[in-house]
Amino acid sequence: MGKVKKWYLGEFLGGGNFGKVYKAMEVSTGNKFAVKICYLSKKLGKKNRRVIEGELNVLPKLNHKNIVKYLDHEILDDKLYLYLELLDQGSIMTLFEYLGDEFDEV
Repeated sequence: MGKVKKWYLGEFLGGGNFGKVYKAMEVSTGNKFAVKICYLSKKLGKKNRRVIEGELNVLPKLNHKNIVKYLDHEILDDKLYLYLELLDQGSIMTLFEYLGDEFDEV
């Protein structure tokens, strides 16, 4: 995908301690991806900033079929935009609900 240029923010997918994840689409190509938006306010704290910096250092180096692919990132104003592969087949919770009792622990 390379550098993400201009994109549309889409449906909210989920959130965590450091931000929120949305579907997104690049305007010029129509490529869909996920964008994780992390708020880098002073309230975040040094420890949490180090966690985010660690993620930025490690993600580009990872290449495995079971790990979401890193595409790019940028920092604008006080927000980190982390562009990631979009996995829109549903969450692990959806899988558990679908399989019900058929899902055996290994």
